[in-house]
Amino acid sequence: MAIQENNINLILKNIGERLQVLREAHFHFSLDDIAFKAGMTSSEYIAYENGKKDITLKGVLDILDVFSVEPADFFSDFLTSQIDD
Repeated sequence: MAIQENNINLILKNIGERLQVLREAHFHFSLDDIAFKAGMTSSEYIAYENGKKDITLKGVLDILDVFSVEPADFFSDFLTSQIDD
């Protein structure tokens, strides 16, 4: 069970890191703008970026929509990187 929880934490951390890269690449959006457009609070968004809070698939999709990023592009190498780690 601990291994599974560790894997989940790694996945959440990886998603958060990818979200942070997107936010930094879209510097014309403030953190508050991103959170508002994605339907969440700024503190929730930061918790997702930091991997401190579980994010739903809908939450990821809402954020990707703010950045006009397709889910396939966001997750394109995700499974491969998780397997290699």
